Amino acid sequence: MSPLISTGSAGRLRERFVREADEIGRDAFAVRLRRAGLARKSHALFAPEPDGDREGAARITVESTFADRIERQTFRLEQANGGWLVTEVEAAREHVPKIPSAR
Repeated sequence: MSPLISTGSAGRLRERFVREADEIGRDAFAVRLRRAGLARKSHALFAPEPDGDREGAARITVESTFADRIERQTFRLEQANGGWLVTEVEAAREHVPKIPSAR
């Protein structure tokens, strides 16, 4: 698993990844991750924002562009051991942009 996923408060996140990989098989899980990455046309990272009043905690939003939609997802991070650890991943919010009609 990624070293950016903490074992403390993000244990649920790590457990979710491991459970899903165990359910469908690690090879199928890897294929699913690769396909998701290939489907992404581009992404943008928004500036980190403080996460409440907690020292060393931040939120960062990632916007991913796909052929048929745009997704935004927020990651919660905590500073530890000289780096940042992902502690929570919010559900992706999907948006389908309107295509202007040609006149």
